[in-house]
Formats: sequence, structure tokens, C-alpha cells
Amino acid sequence: MRGRLFLGLLFTSLTVGNTAVLWAAHGDTTKVAADEPSIVWQASPEDAWRLMRDENRPLLLFITTDGCGYCTQMKKKTYRDAKLASEVARSFVALRIHAERDVDEAWLERFEVQVYPTTLIFTPDRVLADRFNGFVAAEQLHTRLTELVVERAKIREVAQREEPAPK
Repeated sequence: MRGRLFLGLLFTSLTVGNTAVLWAAHGDTTKVAADEPSIVWQASPEDAWRLMRDENRPLLLFITTDGCGYCTQMKKKTYRDAKLASEVARSFVALRIHAERDVDEAWLERFEVQVYPTTLIFTPDRVLADRFNGFVAAEQLHTRLTELVVERAKIREVAQREEPAPK
């Protein structure tokens, strides 16, 4: 239903042989080898924002839709890349949104989504740090995510040096 902020997505994990299968309520399935790093996508925008705030980690938001060839390519190639998945798991909160089922038009307009896929990266204080419109290769996305992690570390280091010592 388009009028809802989101349709609750329930993720269930089932291991079959050496393959872990992740199901989403909207029917999207992803198979990855059980020993490969995989991205844990949050079930709702609210869960993602809360986790981002509580853990002080940036948010990787992937907005997809049905019938989008580039969206499918990103799901099959970009987000299955072991190096990228490892970085996302270590440093980011990940949220995948289906534009036609999970959010309404106002939500998409708020983030100025005009093409699919759209990938947005937010700082923990909800500031948009970067945007990718269209397909993004794993190496390109990994490079940018790594840059953001390094930038955040430098900012924290400077802030800690500037804090007055406790008396």
C-alpha cells in the first residue's frame, strides 16, 4: 500500500547446505555462500534511523523498484561483493527500500529520488553525505564508503584533541 510510510519487512534467514537464503516479505531473495560476508538490510526506515543513532554509524540507503535492470545488477553484483559487504557490515547501517511498496511518494520526494536505483549515504546526524543516481559498481561504492569512514575518524580525532581535559 503506497499510503503507508513503510510496509513492515520481515527478514528470515535459512541455511540450506552451504548457502544462506535471506527472504524479505516483498519476495526479494538473495543467496550468498554461508562463509561470505553479507549485508544485513534493516527491516524499516524507523529501525535503520534508530540503529544509526544508537550506534553512531552512517546509513547506506539503497532505493530500488521492480523492473529495474540496474537495480537487479546492483543486487546481484555490487552488494554481493565481499569487500563492499564487509565494509558495510563493519561501518554502516544498511537499509534497502522498495520505492513502490515500502514508502509513499512524499517520502521519495523528501529525498529527491528521481531515478532507480538511488543510493544515499547519511551521516549519523541525518545529513546527506553522498548520492549516487543509477548503477554503482562495487569498487566505486567501496571507495566512497571507505573515504567517508576515514573522514569521520579524522573528525572524531580532531574533536577529541579539542575537548578540554577533565579537572
